[in-house]
Amino acid sequence: MKRGLQSGILVMVFFMTALGIFPAPVQAKTEIVWWHAMTGFLGERVNEIAGKFNASQNEFVVKALHKGGV
Repeated sequence: MKRGLQSGILVMVFFMTALGIFPAPVQAKTEIVWWHAMTGFLGERVNEIAGKFNASQNEFVVKALHKGGV
């Protein structure tokens, strides 16, 4: 019986160690909503800037939303 208990403990320690080796699941990106009143060329430029920022990293997502003038 003692040998069976030792085997069980070794198996448990092995699995606990194996689970600790793997990285944690990836968390969702943080979403930033950027409201703006730009139209035409400037609106296109804002969308381009947001797109370049999103492509440059994986932690945040900027969503540029046109909300009209003040």
